[in-house]
Amino acid sequence: MNIAPINKKLWLVFFLFFVLALTNFFIVRYFEAAQKTDGAIIDAAGRNRMLSQQLGFYAERVVRGNEAVRETLKNIIALHQVSFYALKDGGVAPEIAGNRFLPPTIPAIMLVVKKAENLWLEYKEHGETIVNEPVFINGAPNIAVGNALDFIEKNAPEMLRRNNEMVKAYVKMNDEKQTRMDIVLFILLMINVAITGLGAWFAISITKSEELKAKEEAFLESIGDGLAVIDEDGKIIGMNKVAGELLGITPAECIGKRYDEVLFAKNEKGENISLNNQPMQIALATGKKISTTLSSAITYYYVRKDETQFPAAITVTPVVLNNKIIGAIDIFRDITKDKDIDQTKSEFVSLASHQLRALPTSMKWFLEMLLSKEIGPLNEKQKEYFEEVYQNNQRMIVLIDMLLDVSRIELGVFMATPSPTDVAGLAKEVLKESELPIRAKKLNVKEVRAPNLPLIFADPKLLRIVLQNIILNAVKYTPADGKINIEISLKQKDENIGGRKIGENSLVVVVADTGYGIPKNQYDKIFTKFFRADNMKEKDQDGTGLGLYLAKLITNRVQYDLWFESEINKGTVFYLAIPIKDKGKKEGAKELATEPGN
Repeated sequence: MNIAPINKKLWLVFFLFFVLALTNFFIVRYFEAAQKTDGAIIDAAGRNRMLSQQLGFYAERVVRGNEAVRETLKNIIALHQVSFYALKDGGVAPEIAGNRFLPPTIPAIMLVVKKAENLWLEYKEHGETIVNEPVFINGAPNIAVGNALDFIEKNAPEMLRRNNEMVKAYVKMNDEKQTRMDIVLFILLMINVAITGLGAWFAISITKSEELKAKEEAFLESIGDGLAVIDEDGKIIGMNKVAGELLGITPAECIGKRYDEVLFAKNEKGENISLNNQPMQIALATGKKISTTLSSAITYYYVRKDETQFPAAITVTPVVLNNKIIGAIDIFRDITKDKDIDQTKSEFVSLASHQLRALPTSMKWFLEMLLSKEIGPLNEKQKEYFEEVYQNNQRMIVLIDMLLDVSRIELGVFMATPSPTDVAGLAKEVLKESELPIRAKKLNVKEVRAPNLPLIFADPKLLRIVLQNIILNAVKYTPADGKINIEISLKQKDENIGGRKIGENSLVVVVADTGYGIPKNQYDKIFTKFFRADNMKEKDQDGTGLGLYLAKLITNRVQYDLWFESEINKGTVFYLAIPIKDKGKKEGAKELATEPGN
């Protein structure tokens, strides 16, 4: 398990905790300072009240003749003045509240402070009269000093009341501020608890996530096949070690690259297969799982970093989230040994089929002589038996010929001779050969061909086999009174048809039926050797499971495109796209044996 990423993320969590703790510290310190300041304000207001009282006390003593306290009274007036304006306008009041700086009084209580200030100014004026004037003039009491003392004593209760109001106002302000501070501190506490819990959860989640990721990586690395994960843009976002070994490249080199730079498939001759026919592209475009195996009609070859290639069995599965394709997973393995074994089997089948064909061919010749009455007449019972033997012998010849054709194409020894070919004419001939089953089942067959169709440069025999298999497939698997539509038209490059884009200008044959359809879970097997859909086995006992395999094998070899769409109990549509260009003569030494059937 990779520890470094966990530690890195945990350090991030610890750093967030540290920042939170530091923030808490400064906020608490700020609140503590605010509390001390508010305490100093209340203390200053209380001291102003005390100074007002002391002013009256010492003023009376001065008037009574105690000259020793005159200086004290002067200091009290000065201290009261400085303290009062420090409260009102902000500043430092000497010797009050430890010389703490006091903020200006807030507007909400300024009216109360003003009332106290107005009376204080008069108090101050009379106090200064007592300080500065002599108590006696020429042996007689100073009237101004007496009046000043009378004012101070008379207004002492009012001064006390106003000072008390001011103190109460500051106390109320402090209480309200404290309530707000308590709320803020409570919210801060809740945030701390939430962030601490979230951080703990985050840390645990990171640890579990990394552990889970490590387990997943271990599981992926233990898979014996190559595995590549591709996103919706076609870029590789993951690859296991086996895939890297098969491709001769490290997984790290592949991350971020487009899949077709790393997983581009070729055919066995090393020729590029068009992007539209790449398994990955088909899966991303259609949302369908694409599988190729040894028995598939086409073998895909992946190319290693050193330009060598190997045959691969490929399974590409789209990844769908909320009905949207967000990527795909490609699982593949090297089937070189399987391919060699299969080729040996094909050679044996080819040799055995060639030898076996001689006997039923000879039997056919003798049976035809018997049925033609060249060597004597037959009674009705004999004729019935010989016709049955003849039909079974014909099926045997068709099966052997089909096995021969398959093995020759698989071995690459068939000979293809292209020539200008009328595709519509070939399709008509195939339909004519199928008149008996079409009439017997009362099928409604409709042909639609575009005007002025060109001749296509193709091997007519190979093309006939392909057309025969897809048309006879429709006839065979469409129930009585069903419909078959055959449409032949020209399509331009990049036109959409049957859920695909045409790779190049092509003549397209579409064979649509209202038959039994193909189960969706067997789509990827329909072109494989000897495969027959589950819903067809009871309806047709004589099928070989080679017809569509052979058709696909041929189209892949001559670079046509053959695909289908189907819905169970509603029907199937086969599409054959034949590029309009000269393909030239294909290598090989042997012609195919005969026309196949399913």
